[in-house]
Amino acid sequence: MGKTLRLSQCMIVKNEEDNIRRALAWGKGLVCEQIVVDTGSEDNTVAIAEEMGAKVFHYQWQNDFSAAKNFALSKATGDWIAFLDADEYCLEEDQGKIRALLNFLATYPVAQQPDTVRCNMLHLDGKGNVFSTTTQDRFIKNSSKLRYQNRIHEKLTCTTGRKLVIHDIGDAIPIYHTGYAFEESKKKGKSERNLAMLLREVEEHPEEYGVWSYIGDSRMADRDDAGALEAYRKVIDHPEAEMDISLRLNAFANAMRLLGMDASTAETEVQELYTRYEGIGAVHPDMEYWMGLCCIRFGKNKEGIAYLEKALTEMEEGEFPFTMYISGELPNVYRTLTLVCAQEKDAGKAVRYAVLALRADRYRDDVLNTLLKLFMDNGEAAPGVYGFLSKIYDFGSSKDVFFVYKAAKLMRFYRLEDYVYHTLSESEIAFLEEKKEGPFRLSKQQAREQYPSVSCRNETDMHFLELAEEIRRGDAVSMVLQMTNAIRERERKDKASYDRILRFYEEHPYWGSLHPEKEDYDTFWQRARILQDSRERMVVLYGALADYYSKRVLCALMESWMHLETEPLQAVKDHSLQIFDPDLMPDACGKRLVDFWATEGNDVRNFRQAYGDVYGQITCYVRSEEDALKLSCNLRGMKRLQIFVRAREALEMEKDASAPIDFLRLHGEGGELQLLECCSARIARDKPSLIVSAYYGYGSIFELAEKILQLNPSYRLYLRFFGDTLAASDYYLIAI
Repeated sequence: MGKTLRLSQCMIVKNEEDNIRRALAWGKGLVCEQIVVDTGSEDNTVAIAEEMGAKVFHYQWQNDFSAAKNFALSKATGDWIAFLDADEYCLEEDQGKIRALLNFLATYPVAQQPDTVRCNMLHLDGKGNVFSTTTQDRFIKNSSKLRYQNRIHEKLTCTTGRKLVIHDIGDAIPIYHTGYAFEESKKKGKSERNLAMLLREVEEHPEEYGVWSYIGDSRMADRDDAGALEAYRKVIDHPEAEMDISLRLNAFANAMRLLGMDASTAETEVQELYTRYEGIGAVHPDMEYWMGLCCIRFGKNKEGIAYLEKALTEMEEGEFPFTMYISGELPNVYRTLTLVCAQEKDAGKAVRYAVLALRADRYRDDVLNTLLKLFMDNGEAAPGVYGFLSKIYDFGSSKDVFFVYKAAKLMRFYRLEDYVYHTLSESEIAFLEEKKEGPFRLSKQQAREQYPSVSCRNETDMHFLELAEEIRRGDAVSMVLQMTNAIRERERKDKASYDRILRFYEEHPYWGSLHPEKEDYDTFWQRARILQDSRERMVVLYGALADYYSKRVLCALMESWMHLETEPLQAVKDHSLQIFDPDLMPDACGKRLVDFWATEGNDVRNFRQAYGDVYGQITCYVRSEEDALKLSCNLRGMKRLQIFVRAREALEMEKDASAPIDFLRLHGEGGELQLLECCSARIARDKPSLIVSAYYGYGSIFELAEKILQLNPSYRLYLRFFGDTLAASDYYLIAI
């Protein structure tokens, strides 16, 4: 055994008062000295470093990171140097591993020791979550022949020109990096400083196209996506330029990432970029990762699955000395594969990826819900499913057992719900009851007494009563609290869908506002009050719905409003986009459609697609001459078409046309109730089939159903859903 090696710690700093304590604390008791080179701090960085016992040196900043780092190296006296930035740190509990590493290095003769130790670096976002990984050489042998070069994005080199000898320890001693968090970077002006230096570099050396890859990274860190993409394209468009292959791969991967995140990107643009990437003859798992997500967005699920699986294989089989986003996104990769494989009816793969996703994060409710549905579809018995889940969840933990119980309850896996419920302790059952999360089950006698209009014939009826009981036993405050917790959980687990939800309420203000960052939950308060005030109307509507498909749609809407759940809506969504359903309304021969308001003509085209040209007459109402012109252009060539320009308060249906109405489509953008009132005489006389938009406000569906049944109690009501499952929209009441 050789001598015990001494480890110095070095860093260069400027205005790092928020990080310097942690940066120095992790090495206390391990390193022989802590060298801090300050390049012009204007805060308390130097005072804190001196207070913690570091040797502080002042260095005149020369816009050259390598020069500053080499100055720090020259001050170190240890055998090895841990050179971490102030926003980088090791865990204090890894000190033992670092000592073991030093002891291992001491077994080598000095001349045969490696130059550096390479280890994984985990990049953390503002919430402390890993979003990407890379490898870095942060443990360096103290030698005058090892020095940094390049003013920015410096790299360690040997002054004699020989290749560095690297000892790679992978993830044995990870280094954590917080400096890529957007708020952290903006606070210190890092991105502006780095970008200015990089632009000066390409101005002085225009042939160095690899620098544009770094410029793209800086612009992307500053959330300038358009500027970043422009920079990456300079690398991509110059395949002849000499540069480190990692810079070229970085440009391709991040360009694909930016294209993939832009909903307006055309499929041909993505495919063209991937084809050019294939031509460079090197591999970057992120490229397959983003390509897979793009394919899924374009509706090519099977291709998307193949690319994602290829990315996983490449990551497992290769060693990559550059940043990889996929390594920080593995739980989401497994989640995506679970959901998409389930959609493609590949149950085997879906279950395998669900297990991997839940092992990474067992509280992903969408993954567990998908897994339970797969088990239900396969007819798996509750004890077997419970045993399977016990390999993932700790059923000795109340948190885990409640999580599985809630999922079984949501998915209407009643056998598993009952099985889990009967494993609970008395205190756990009491907790569920106190939180109003127990199984809102009623005996048949209680159901007849509490809900005489609902016949409890099956699980759909029972599920509706559970939701109704939850509303009855709760209050608006507790319901809003449940919704706010759900939206915060959505932000934590799936930021993209969280952002889509917020955009929805920005674009559709009639639902109320939603700005969690301002504690503005107006739309949740609207929901809670409507559900509390309309519970009896809700029960009446459920009893009036003529088929169980419609009843399941109503249950799914309630789940979305109350719990922000998306899976029930996905299960009942009608993907045909056919609001005129020939199964419900089979005959249009010689009959007449009246459409309010028919601005774009989409519903008219839908009607024609459903029934062909056998109809007798189509009458469209619009509210302006401009709308009439647009409609006539959109429906050019449509036979037997009338267009009337009318304000709502000046409708004259009898004067416009006295012929009977057979189909009445009402889309009043919130004015459907007034349109029903205006058309009430014709509805009473002609008894047309009604197709009414019911989604302009939470209470609309209950008010409209009540009004329709007042106009004609013999109507049979149906409910269909065609919209977005994240924020329920585009659902229609159909009365026949």
